[in-house]
Amino acid sequence: MAKKEHKSKFTISMDAALLRRLDKVCDARNQARSQVIERIVGDQIEKEEGFVKDMENPVLRTVLNAMVNTPGLIHTMAKLVGQNMTDEELDNLRVGAKEQIEYGKARQQLKKNMPEIGKVEPA
Repeated sequence: MAKKEHKSKFTISMDAALLRRLDKVCDARNQARSQVIERIVGDQIEKEEGFVKDMENPVLRTVLNAMVNTPGLIHTMAKLVGQNMTDEELDNLRVGAKEQIEYGKARQQLKKNMPEIGKVEPA
């Protein structure tokens, strides 16, 4: 008999509308919430880890900062790809980007001062 893998249990809070969407997917796939959530997180975690690493890069932070502080550039880029951005969407992008730039800067400084923070544990 194969040994059952131990899985950590935790509690999360989620927007009610998002939870309803999740439950519809779970019902359609005949799977438990935990199975669907684990698969979704597994599919997306590399993307998130990449973004975190990118925000620790001072060059990429500088480029992103220049972009979000040049509204005309973002509007032009959006139009080039056939999209329109409202002023509200632009403001939300700017606020979110600035937060991530600051978090990335703090993580980079922390890793510089405490190199063991940047080490990745094997899976």
